[in-house]
Amino acid sequence: MDDADAMATIMKMLRIPDGPPPAAVLPAPVPRSDAMLAYVTVTRAMDHLNHSGLAWIHHRTQPSRGRR
Repeated sequence: MDDADAMATIMKMLRIPDGPPPAAVLPAPVPRSDAMLAYVTVTRAMDHLNHSGLAWIHHRTQPSRGRR
């Protein structure tokens, strides 16, 4: 098994660990590194994704539409 096979095997099922409790979550903006990690994790889950650890993102304020 090479590294690519190992990565594919590992990523068939992902569980994102719990983030900070909602009371400890700060308002937007979400740090770019956190947003990128969440995106990569969600888009790489092949069979099953336990996304409970991403609940913190629902407690952040939404970014403005015109800004990237």
